[in-house]
Amino acid sequence: MIDVNLMGCFNLIKAALPLIKCDRDSRGPGSIAIMSSQAGQVGIYGYTAYSASKFGVRGLAEALQQEVIAGRYPCVPHIPSGKTPGLEQENKLRPELTKIIAGSWHDESEDVAKKAINGIKSGRFIIPCNFEGFLLSIAIWFVPTDIISHGI
Repeated sequence: MIDVNLMGCFNLIKAALPLIKCDRDSRGPGSIAIMSSQAGQVGIYGYTAYSASKFGVRGLAEALQQEVIAGRYPCVPHIPSGKTPGLEQENKLRPELTKIIAGSWHDESEDVAKKAINGIKSGRFIIPCNFEGFLLSIAIWFVPTDIISHGI
């Protein structure tokens, strides 16, 4: 998971960034969308490796946001699980508690894609793609982690 989700993003950005910087005057500002997940906003039971890799993606985007020359805007869409054949396979393997926790995070993939694209176009850094993701994005900034984790 770390190799694909985190290092894959890192290596792709490292290879593409010099090309993105070339001829930027004629193209204008651009975005680098680094896809994360709602499981990258908070740790979720049953998603240990996945959550860690997606937390890393967000950290990569935050560091990139500070390091990249002006006119390049990293953004991080936090994608919920989409109703896909992959989710059907995943549901067969994941623990029952994980199914309960993540049960409401299954949105229509086309709706999620539209929200992600609109967020990228807007230039926002964090892009929640559904209501739960929006609430998580608020909670991680304003609520101590132990309250989120323990429901206190």
